[in-house]
Amino acid sequence: MRGSSARLAGSTVRLGDLSFPATGFLLARTRSLFVHLDNLVSFAKRDRDGRVDGYLAAWLPDEVLLLFMRRGELVNAVELTAAGRGVVPVGEALRRLRAEPERGELAYAGAPIEQLEWMFAACARTPEVRSVDVRDPARLFPVLAAEGYTGVVELVSQGRVNYLRFEGGRFASGYTGAANGQPMAAHIQSLFELLPDGAPPAILLSTLGTPGPLPTQALPSQIRMLREVYARLVRAAEDALPGEGTRKAERAHQQLITAQPDLAVLGPGDRTEGHAVSAEALTAALASWATSLLREVELVDPGAGPRLLGEATRDHRHALQASGFYEQVPWAPLLP
Repeated sequence: MRGSSARLAGSTVRLGDLSFPATGFLLARTRSLFVHLDNLVSFAKRDRDGRVDGYLAAWLPDEVLLLFMRRGELVNAVELTAAGRGVVPVGEALRRLRAEPERGELAYAGAPIEQLEWMFAACARTPEVRSVDVRDPARLFPVLAAEGYTGVVELVSQGRVNYLRFEGGRFASGYTGAANGQPMAAHIQSLFELLPDGAPPAILLSTLGTPGPLPTQALPSQIRMLREVYARLVRAAEDALPGEGTRKAERAHQQLITAQPDLAVLGPGDRTEGHAVSAEALTAALASWATSLLREVELVDPGAGPRLLGEATRDHRHALQASGFYEQVPWAPLLP
């Protein structure tokens, strides 16, 4: 398969050359045509050998997708393109993979959660690109030392991605493609070696600051479930207050949409496409809206809150309990 000529945004690094650190590979880079994607995802989720922290990397004609896994569960996804980087809905990432079975390549790698956090941060935020003299790399570390830089640095050389953490300008740790036993200094030096034709390597160096935890994205199945609960609460309110319940639901939605923008994903109409939202934030948005709506209903029908909450959430109570939804509403649901 001929590699894409697309370049990573802000660099001369070819997207098809990108490779990321890994503790090991459950699936080495191979043609997507030879991989049953659904079976691979199922293996990662259900098989003891597959339930690891790591990432699924996909090289498509004009982009690279990274799907992050926590103990085998898909939790988030990002894209790297010629136009830039960003977070992408997991469902959309899987759709793109399925659309390119003949021109894509896949790899399933294990990696520490900390590394996944750094990989996600490099795409979720805008990294600060630093200029590097590839013929005099020795100047790089003194500059960081003089700044007293604390945070993570992403260093890409000819597609090889390395993550280095600094404390007060001093190298502290990192995740790289260094061979076992190879000193870090020797590995870094190798990243700046001239190519066989004497040309300098394609280098991209960015500072990422201090990355936070890897967020869990709301998966399509969870979005569908929360949308169903939303719709059932609207119907329950309308049944309790004919002619008024739906209007109260719409009013509560409009009052909260500015502070809880993720409500747009749950409201009327299909707004799930193109939205990468946090599972925690989406659950909190539903809980805030449900509380506002049911309090309005209780002004007319005292004590209706736990009853209507139980009716609307009965079929999904276990999933809602696991997500912490019931802890964010002021009633314990009356369940049959």
